[in-house]
This record gives sequence, C-alpha cells and structure tokens, in this order.
Amino acid sequence: MSMRLFLVLFFSSVMSLFAQGQVRFEVVNTPDVVAVGEVFRIEFNTNTTKPDKFIPPKFNGMTVMAGPSQSQSTSIINGKRSDSYSYIYVVSIDSVGKYTIPSAEIEVDGKKYKTKEFKIEAIVESG
Repeated sequence: MSMRLFLVLFFSSVMSLFAQGQVRFEVVNTPDVVAVGEVFRIEFNTNTTKPDKFIPPKFNGMTVMAGPSQSQSTSIINGKRSDSYSYIYVVSIDSVGKYTIPSAEIEVDGKKYKTKEFKIEAIVESG
C-alpha cells in the first residue's frame, strides 16, 4: 500500500470517528402540556449504545407509574451506523401547575452528559 493511500484511509477513519463522537442526550417525545391525571411518557434519549451510567432526575410532584424501561436500536444505512438508547418513564401529575423535570445525566467513556431541564404544565381538561 502506498503511503498516500494509507494516509487517506487513516484520516478518513479518524474523521469518521470524530463525526460519530458527538454525543447527544435529550428529552424527546414528551408533551409539554398534559391534563391532570393523564398518564404520559418522559423519554431520555442518547445517540449512543448503552451508556456506562444513568442518573435519573427527581420527578417532584409527579407519580412514577413505571420505569425506567430501556430501549436500544441500531441501524445501518448505506454503510453508516447510528445508535440510539432510551430510558422511558410512565408518569402522571395529580395537581394543576407548572413542573420542572431537572436534568438527567449519563456517562459515556468517562464523560458526563446532561439533558436540559424540561418544563411540563398540568391543566384541567375541559370537556
């Protein structure tokens, strides 16, 4: 193998690792307004395989009915691999008001990542 071809392959591999190295950790598929007593999901998702550590937030003012359940997926499209790992809680809120879910935290390869705080409003359902 020529030195030039080796360098091209080496730098392509390094750049691919950097592109894959952007860890995201966020709250997804969670409503920001719910009815009092409604059962809903709070999902924390990362674009990695299973994190080394997960520290859930405190669900103050909410009833945790189930969780965390965990979901993992991997897809390969046109040779590009993407991973996803989720922690899912099923909760309800018993009183009208505005609630804040503090940050959840994961650790991946010794680095810590936190979600942003998430706000939910519980309202009286009309009807």
